[in-house]
Amino acid sequence: SGHEQQQEASFAGRCCVVASEGQALCTHLRGIDYQPPRAKASRTQVIFGASSLEVVSHPVGEQRELWARVGDDETLGGVVALELEAEVPAPKTPRCGLWVFIGDRFARLIGPPHGSGLISGTCCKSFAQLQKLRGYAETRYEVMEHYEAVSGVVEKPGLLKAKRVASHTERFNKVFYNASDRASGGMERGKGSLVYTTASGRKETWRILEWTYDPFSAGQGKADAGGDEASSSATRARSQSSVGASGDEGPPPC
Repeated sequence: SGHEQQQEASFAGRCCVVASEGQALCTHLRGIDYQPPRAKASRTQVIFGASSLEVVSHPVGEQRELWARVGDDETLGGVVALELEAEVPAPKTPRCGLWVFIGDRFARLIGPPHGSGLISGTCCKSFAQLQKLRGYAETRYEVMEHYEAVSGVVEKPGLLKAKRVASHTERFNKVFYNASDRASGGMERGKGSLVYTTASGRKETWRILEWTYDPFSAGQGKADAGGDEASSSATRARSQSSVGASGDEGPPPC
């Protein structure tokens, strides 16, 4: 086709963690993935250090990753975890999503759940192999139209900047949301949920899994946990129970 194969690796979901021989054994239950699904959920062993952690694929150990810790307990700040419930107008293919804040950093990923669409509905070795089988145009269209992966920073409460956006280099280091600028969208938080209206007018409803501070409202911060903190704790407990019961049966419900 003359096009270079695209390298996409973003994914989001939940981890089922158990203790194994003094280390943490993680089963990765991917809810959204830029890579085609495999028959079994991937597993890793995690070894924690004072300033880093080592992740080794399990049981063979053919892949090893070393992650440096950014910040410390005092500078990490609050935690917000959101799960996509609905979009208006609804897309032809329903999508899952997770949006997580840790202190002044955030990551947001949206895409079709496992079993839906071309990528998540096709068992294949890799995205690159799927491109060879189905062609660049078809696979690339689905990535551009139905997937979104953003990592960024909270420059201050109410001002989010995207540092990287998968497949969209033109959006690097651009404002993602500004509470002081209606043109960038709007946020409305209710009991247990948050409605985000994008700059294009699409409405996203996010279920609050964890909320210890408000990264979206100008002039707010860690003290603004609001009345959702108690309900968030109950939701988190239910979420942890459901993940623990899932085992290797498949990805988490979306």
